[in-house]
Amino acid sequence: MNGDRKMRHSIRRKLLAMLLFFISSMFLLGLFSMSNISDSYIQHAYEMQTASLNASIYMIEEKLSVIESETYDLISSDIVQNAITQLLEYMEQLKTGELTATQRGTRTVAVRAIQRAVSDALYENELFDASYYISPDGALYKTSARNQISLTDEQLQKLTQECEEKRECCFCVLEDARNYLFAVRNLYERKGLSLRYAGTAVFCINLPKMMTYFSEGTVPDLIMRIQNSDGELIYESKGEQNGSNTLTMDMLGDGGYAVADYGNTRSFITGVSSKVLDWEYYGIADYNAMFGTVLRMTKIYELLFVILSALLLLIGAWFGTNLAQPIEKLTKHMRAIRHDNDLQVSALPLLPDDGKNRMDEIGELDRQFNKLISEINRLINENYKNQILVQEAQIATLQAQINPHFLYNTLDMIRWLATEKQYQQIPRIVSSLSLLLRSAMSTKKAKIKLSEELDNVRAYIMIQRARFRDRLKLTIVVPEQCFDYLVPVMSLQMLVENSVTHALEQMLEPCCINVSAMFENESLRLCVEDNGPGIDPHIIENLHSGKVKASGNGIGLSNLDERMRRMYDKNGKMLVENAAEHGAKITLVLPLEGIINEAL
Repeated sequence: MNGDRKMRHSIRRKLLAMLLFFISSMFLLGLFSMSNISDSYIQHAYEMQTASLNASIYMIEEKLSVIESETYDLISSDIVQNAITQLLEYMEQLKTGELTATQRGTRTVAVRAIQRAVSDALYENELFDASYYISPDGALYKTSARNQISLTDEQLQKLTQECEEKRECCFCVLEDARNYLFAVRNLYERKGLSLRYAGTAVFCINLPKMMTYFSEGTVPDLIMRIQNSDGELIYESKGEQNGSNTLTMDMLGDGGYAVADYGNTRSFITGVSSKVLDWEYYGIADYNAMFGTVLRMTKIYELLFVILSALLLLIGAWFGTNLAQPIEKLTKHMRAIRHDNDLQVSALPLLPDDGKNRMDEIGELDRQFNKLISEINRLINENYKNQILVQEAQIATLQAQINPHFLYNTLDMIRWLATEKQYQQIPRIVSSLSLLLRSAMSTKKAKIKLSEELDNVRAYIMIQRARFRDRLKLTIVVPEQCFDYLVPVMSLQMLVENSVTHALEQMLEPCCINVSAMFENESLRLCVEDNGPGIDPHIIENLHSGKVKASGNGIGLSNLDERMRRMYDKNGKMLVENAAEHGAKITLVLPLEGIINEAL
């Protein structure tokens, strides 16, 4: 069992496990490094894209702040304020119907003055493509224009509503005019702080032109999207105008960015909210174009990992074979020594040329192992036969011992029968005694067939019955298929004699001795049981611990136990116990492997 456990953890498997652990560790380390690189690259891209957005936001809002300041200066100028006063006075007089011919021309002069001021503002700012003035009575007046832009009454009404009740410049967009941002400024009379409404000035800002100024220095191929907090598109660069795509700040997550489909492209999206305007700015970049290098590096790493893993496995297999195979052979040879006692087979060289050409530790191990086996073979040749002879002599001495008291009683009984002229029993007693003496004195056979051992038991009982008559009863229950198995000579006879000595001679009622045999758990179990007083538990404990020895020249239980250990290499055993009701029960457990091979 220990050998099998070691083979399950052989050097070859340990080397393979160590190599796989090394490869797995390197792979995980590589993945961790690639993950860190990817995260760092994403963070760098996020910072660059956010910085580009912030720079664009700053310049856009700075430009819009200039426009807001310019329009404020426009409506606050003396020329415009004088024109506003004249226009409002005209409209008051118009309500009363008291107009002179001179007063009727006042409206035209005032409106033209406001138109000229608005036109001057248009030419001062190159981002303005067109401008309009809407009088308090809703009349539309076009001023100069770089590009002709047609606005409907509904569009103008929407623009004025966006800026209604506000004292500042409003920036609005129209769905049908995506390329323009409209700066809307209401005109109010400041004379006497009346703040009477005097119309609305509308400036059309060319968004593509404004964004062109801010495209330099930004992330290449970056799409800028501007929308208000309601998600309404204000501007989108690159001419994409993906108004159907809805972006929100919530989709960016805690990292401030998101990877999502925008249009038909997988995109890397960042966003910043304006603190000045109610606008949201989004930077949209092609994810594959931006992170293509990282993706390619990941694929290259995976390919290199597969190639290097294959090379390492090949090298590991070669190294494992070169190192582990000789050691495995050595282990196999050692196991052959343990199981088969075949030292001649195990003395074969583990390596070619007896390891002479290998000058490392494996070669030295091979050479030293062969020297060790040769030395063991030499010692065996010198001592093996002597040890066998000594062992056989010891076994013969043990089995040749016979109870002198029994022999004396038998001879005395023969003498008494001859004196009493009971000659008919003497031949049977002498024949039985001869059989017992022949078995006990034979030194050539340490084991005999079970059938022959049963004959010894019957011979012993026949002699004792002549003495004890009906007080001794014997029952033998042994299957016929057990007869040819080999058992230690005089083993059952000794157990039966032990029952006669310690049971029959100490009781008045008849002594019943039962001899049985059975197969159980790959062993042959021989049992001798009597109905005597049993055995002292303290003696049983000492027998099992080996503290009780045979006394005098008699054959004791410890004598038989020692014989079995010598014969069966400690695989045979003797069980001593008291029976369930009364009496003693002694069982001999003989391994089938040993008794079958010898019987064959």
